[in-house]
Amino acid sequence: METVPITNRRRFMDISPKQEEYIAQQAYRQIIEQYRRSLLPSWDSRTRFVKRVAEKLIGVSGMQGLNSFSPLHSVDLIRRLPFSRKCESEADYIGLLLMAQACYDPEEAIGMWERMNKYQKGVSQFLSTHPNPEYRMKNIRKWMPEALRKRAESDCVHQYDDFRKITDQFRPQWAAW
Repeated sequence: METVPITNRRRFMDISPKQEEYIAQQAYRQIIEQYRRSLLPSWDSRTRFVKRVAEKLIGVSGMQGLNSFSPLHSVDLIRRLPFSRKCESEADYIGLLLMAQACYDPEEAIGMWERMNKYQKGVSQFLSTHPNPEYRMKNIRKWMPEALRKRAESDCVHQYDDFRKITDQFRPQWAAW
């Protein structure tokens, strides 16, 4: 049994951290092999942007030093689906609070799920391991006051000022391009 950070929900983990690390390494190798030709290089601006966002979120999560992979389990489908949807909802909640704490606008989560909803029309909720986008948006709206409080409690103004100072240094070079 372990306690989920942020929500303090108790959960049963049926594998050890060492087994989880092994599964994550296997999954990583599979992804690299499968998408080798589609991967962006580390110097690409999109790769660097995603890395900066991930580092900022990891920084507020308290999970530094982890490779952020989740184990995949083969469990009975009928038993697994409702539980998976509950875990996905919990992940949405944690993600919303982390993005707010990392000074990202939590309101953007709703827009992202609105876009996802356009692409997921017709997907059956019954056989999905994920809650449908409408349900996710409803929950996010319910959690939004807490996320906005979390963002207000963070030092976002100071962080934004530091970011602005850095970008202002490079603005003449960018304008020349």
